[in-house]
Amino acid sequence: MSGLIILWIFMGLIIAGAIGVGIYAAVHHSSSGGTLPSNPCSESTSNLTDVSGLACCATSSGGNSSLKYSPDLNMVLAPFPSGYLDVCVGFCDQTPLGPSGTCEGSTGSVALFDQCVDLLAPKMCQGEAMPIGVDGTILYYGYLATGNTCTSCCQCGTSDLCTPVPCGPT
Repeated sequence: MSGLIILWIFMGLIIAGAIGVGIYAAVHHSSSGGTLPSNPCSESTSNLTDVSGLACCATSSGGNSSLKYSPDLNMVLAPFPSGYLDVCVGFCDQTPLGPSGTCEGSTGSVALFDQCVDLLAPKMCQGEAMPIGVDGTILYYGYLATGNTCTSCCQCGTSDLCTPVPCGPT
């Protein structure tokens, strides 16, 4: 009789453990977004700024990259998403973000940070950031705040070395 009770207790523990593992897996999968977001951040290209007229940032060796500097946004753009807070924190006087998780510094830097967050933060989607520009069918996202890392540009698509010029519309 005691062997039967021990068997029932053992079976109950196995069932409870399986249920616990199932609940943990379901919660962990939904909180991490899974491997593919069900609603990725995208935007109709008709709502995005045309960045085809911007030159590409030159590399230190005189070639070009896929990065573009937008003087209007004072931001380097890339054809791949980056975390929006990682980009926007570049507008803050003090980095990383303060203890409250907000931009700290002068009023101007806080305003630029807030504008950046409004522009790049995911809206009704799962992803790192919203696209803000388009060149043909290629979506562009914020990559770095300010143009400090992209001061010289070349015509995009050139595979040979170029003579870099100051960045701006071509």
